[in-house]
Amino acid sequence: MSEEKVTLDFVAHQLRGMRDDILSLKDDMAVLTAMVVRHDQEFNRLSAKLDDMFNQMRAMVRQHQRFSERLRVLEEERS
Repeated sequence: MSEEKVTLDFVAHQLRGMRDDILSLKDDMAVLTAMVVRHDQEFNRLSAKLDDMFNQMRAMVRQHQRFSERLRVLEEERS
């Protein structure tokens, strides 16, 4: 086996490669994190919209029930 001497240039080259890999991973994580945050915010907006729709539907059901009750009373009075 031949022993090659490790030079500072070789170590510097290896460190630059590792640094570039880490920076690339950091960029990838920043993109993925931004995507997750965007999806989370969108989910929260949709959830709020659904809550508003359900509240509106409940109010409409109550309105319909009151109307039905008034109609029933009027029909009973006519009979």
